[in-house]
Amino acid sequence: MNRRQRRAQEKLAAKAGPVRTPVQLSPAQQAALRDANRLNDEALNLYHAGDTARALDLLRQAIAAFPQNAIYYNNLGELLRLGGDAEAALAQLDRAIALAPRYAEAHNNRGNALRDLKRPAEAIPCYEAAIAIRPDYADAMSNLGAALLDCRDFAAAIAALQRAVALNPQNAIYQQNLGLALIGLGRETEAETALKTAIRLAPKMIDTVLALGDVERIRGDIDAALRWYEQAWQAAPGHGEAHLRYGVAKLVKGDYREAWPHFGARWTLASMEVDKRPFTLPFWQGQALPAGGRLLLLTEQGVGENLVLLSLLPELLARGITPVVECDPRMLPLLERSFPGIEAYGRRNPANQRLFQNDLVMQASLFDLAAVLRRSPEDCTGALPLRADAGRATALRAQYLAGRQQPLIGLAWYSGNPRIGAPKSAQLVDFAPFLSLPGLCFVDLQYGNREADRAALKAATGVDVIYDPAIDQMADLDAFAAQVAAMDMVITTSNTTAHMAAALGKPTWVLLHKGISPHWYWGLTGETTPWYPTARLLRQRQASDWRGLAESVAEQLKAHLAATTS
Repeated sequence: MNRRQRRAQEKLAAKAGPVRTPVQLSPAQQAALRDANRLNDEALNLYHAGDTARALDLLRQAIAAFPQNAIYYNNLGELLRLGGDAEAALAQLDRAIALAPRYAEAHNNRGNALRDLKRPAEAIPCYEAAIAIRPDYADAMSNLGAALLDCRDFAAAIAALQRAVALNPQNAIYQQNLGLALIGLGRETEAETALKTAIRLAPKMIDTVLALGDVERIRGDIDAALRWYEQAWQAAPGHGEAHLRYGVAKLVKGDYREAWPHFGARWTLASMEVDKRPFTLPFWQGQALPAGGRLLLLTEQGVGENLVLLSLLPELLARGITPVVECDPRMLPLLERSFPGIEAYGRRNPANQRLFQNDLVMQASLFDLAAVLRRSPEDCTGALPLRADAGRATALRAQYLAGRQQPLIGLAWYSGNPRIGAPKSAQLVDFAPFLSLPGLCFVDLQYGNREADRAALKAATGVDVIYDPAIDQMADLDAFAAQVAAMDMVITTSNTTAHMAAALGKPTWVLLHKGISPHWYWGLTGETTPWYPTARLLRQRQASDWRGLAESVAEQLKAHLAATTS
């Protein structure tokens, strides 16, 4: 049982007892209420002793004996939630609230159940209702802050959590959540203060230690971040998130050999469930395969990660290993053109039966290949094996230029990543300093219809950006590859467009945010990456200052075009 569950148990026990009712009870009803209270209290004692099943049974008996008491429904709901059945918990908590609309704890617990179901926006009104009933309800304020954090409303989260801390500054969870919210707004000095207060109050809270590592990553001090992450996994050797963050930080630093064993802890995380596959083959670690044996090669994570790691396939083929690949179905045409003769299947559930045949003797993900073939940045070969549909690219180029003789430059500026997309995303109008340069033709390579962004740019600068509604990278990656191949160069923030352009060998200027550590493939400093020889990395000097970076890009773009056309 974890610390959160123990705290919940303590609060649950404190709630035992009847909710007041203005109705005068008959002697029989009073006896029923006494029996129900006894069952309720016994249920809580059993739950504390670890007998959840019996505790749930007794709470149901209490409800049957006296169904008018909201606290029994609340306790049953909370025990169901703590046991992992948040949907069933909601039904019981709704009954509690129907009986006692001003039952603050039931509103709070309902919010917790909704958060457990990954529905934080629905949880927010529940916490607000609890606070309206009990203005000094610090737990509900902290939970409200956590739900606002889930929704990435950092300013509102900070306000709620500061109220909670003011009521109880000795609560480590409140301080931790406040620190996390402050990180979201880039207020790392204040975040560090709150997080270190939480550590002082509860030294074994691993999530707080990890958050302190994140503060140092924001500051760009990767060595300090690594010390915090190492402290976390040393204190909790099986903590997957601690190992993963340590591994990713090592990758950012370029210490690949030490990073990969820790990076493997990703498979312990619930967030990786979507990538787990039903295959039981042993994992390839670089050895030769038996005669006639094939390697099952799996993709994982996003399209960008897959594109950067496809540069490993030529080396695998050079070892005489021709894999059978399972991948995002959108990647099939691109893979089949780039690696003639390769056998590839779209990922689906249930998996294609071909992937269970006896000639497949081992399995590996693309990251497993990297752990074998990329022990340091110097191992990167610079291979760019991807090939777009050349005929389609030529046709698209002619369509966009419409007879003009101008450089064709692709643009992307937005990331829809729900966790870290916001700081990676610019406003298109922020790019006005280089979009206003004369004699250039710009094409929207951004996924999703960003018509409002293009309209805002037009209104502010008069610049038109070509948008081709026939190309949708979310539905057809091969068409998108042809579109990118039609460009002379690409200027983009860190998203799928950057990977596609660089993997196709296009001159690619990647505009990188400051304020969260860059992805491992971009490294911590410098203008180059060993993964993509045609990529140039241009980094913000100040967090969120896209306009300043765009002004620098404008000057460098003028010099680049002058050099390439002279």
